Amino acid sequence: MIRSACKRLGTTALNAVSKQIKSGCPSAAAAGLRSYSDTGPRPHTSLFPVVSEGTWLQKNNYAQFDGWELRQLINFVAADDGVPEPEIIIEVLKGCRNNNDYALAIRFLEVVRLKGGNKMSEIWPYIMQEIGPTMQELGISTLKEMGYEEPELWLEKVDDM
Repeated sequence: MIRSACKRLGTTALNAVSKQIKSGCPSAAAAGLRSYSDTGPRPHTSLFPVVSEGTWLQKNNYAQFDGWELRQLINFVAADDGVPEPEIIIEVLKGCRNNNDYALAIRFLEVVRLKGGNKMSEIWPYIMQEIGPTMQELGISTLKEMGYEEPELWLEKVDDM
C-alpha cells in the first residue's frame, strides 16, 4: 500500500513539474529535474584515477596536498587491490609530514603492510628497504621500532600449537 502511494506521489510530482517546464515557467524544483534513464555511462570522476602509473605521479605532487586530499588518496589506495609502489608511499609520507600528521603516516604504513596479505614477509622488507631512507629523512619511525609489527594482545594461533 505504501509502495503504491509513493509511486502515485512520484508520478503526480513528475507530471506537475513537467507541466511547469512546458509552460515556460521553470521553478527551483523543475530546475533540479533530471531523467536518469537516458544518461549514458558516466566517466570516471575519481580524484585519483590512476595512482599506480608513474606518469600520473609526475603530474601530481602529493606533498602539496592538504589534509582532506591526502586522506582521500589514502582511502583510494586502501580500497585498491594491489600494494602501492614505493614511490607513491614516499610521496604520501612527504604529504603527511607537510601536514604534520604523524598518526596518518603511521596508519598508512600499517595499511600498506597489511595489504601484502600472504606475501607480507616478502613484500614488506622490500618496501622498507625502498622507503627507509626517506623515513629517516622525515623523522618517521618504523613500525618495528614502535612495536606495531604485532598486536599488543597477540596470542599464538591454535593451528601452530
